[in-house]
Amino acid sequence: MTTPRSRHSGRGRSLPLGIAAVAVVGASALTFGHAASLGGISSADVASFSVSGTVSVPTTTLPPRPDCGAGDNAVACVVPVGTTIDVKKLKWKADIVVLGTIDGDLEVKNGNITIGAGGLVTGKITQKGDGGVTVLAGGNVGKGIKEDGNGSVDISGTVADKVEEKGDGNLIIGPNGSVGDDAKESGPGNLVVNGTVADKAEEKDAGDLTVNGGVDEAKESGPGNLVVNGTVTKKAEENDDGDLIIGLDGVVGSAKESDAGELLCGTEFGLGACP
Repeated sequence: MTTPRSRHSGRGRSLPLGIAAVAVVGASALTFGHAASLGGISSADVASFSVSGTVSVPTTTLPPRPDCGAGDNAVACVVPVGTTIDVKKLKWKADIVVLGTIDGDLEVKNGNITIGAGGLVTGKITQKGDGGVTVLAGGNVGKGIKEDGNGSVDISGTVADKVEEKGDGNLIIGPNGSVGDDAKESGPGNLVVNGTVADKAEEKDAGDLTVNGGVDEAKESGPGNLVVNGTVTKKAEENDDGDLIIGLDGVVGSAKESDAGELLCGTEFGLGACP
């Protein structure tokens, strides 16, 4: 086996056996530690050291990294494209942007969560305290979202399971957004569905439920209105103080207004009694 040699002042020196070069992903240099550990090689020798040949960089799979929320860290973090954080649950205390993959659950307290295009969280997302959750177009979440603080949830990507917003804030599903189970707004905010919800869309507190896209069922249980401008495949129901309004282009399987509000339908001349 040939030992790599350094080049300095035209003379070659062999690195002591046992010294291993550590490649740092994303860095532009090789790090060898303190000069004293290099058996007398000067800093100039280290600076001029070069390796000929091909260096292969494998796909990066990392355990939880300190800069991505391990322990009690509270510094904004980005999970880069091509990086996988393999963990049962990643707990974090500041903003986090996921462009790569978190293979597990993600829990954030007092920080915003953004899943970018191509980003993936295979488990469940939980947000507590200050901050909200945004899933951009092309982002994916495997096991649902729960927002338990005072922020909003905005989905333009795909969430395969249930989504719930429990605190102060809105739940908005964009035109390209998709929820594979229920979407529930149980705090004092609005639920707006411009995309699709595979099962029930429900607003339970002070706020309105507006369906401009498509849902299986729609239920407004708080003191707000249920407005259908899109499609509700099965039942649309309003059962508290508020109206059930079916717009001119709205389609429902059945409609029920069971409390102090009215059941109204859109016509060319405005809202009126449903036929």
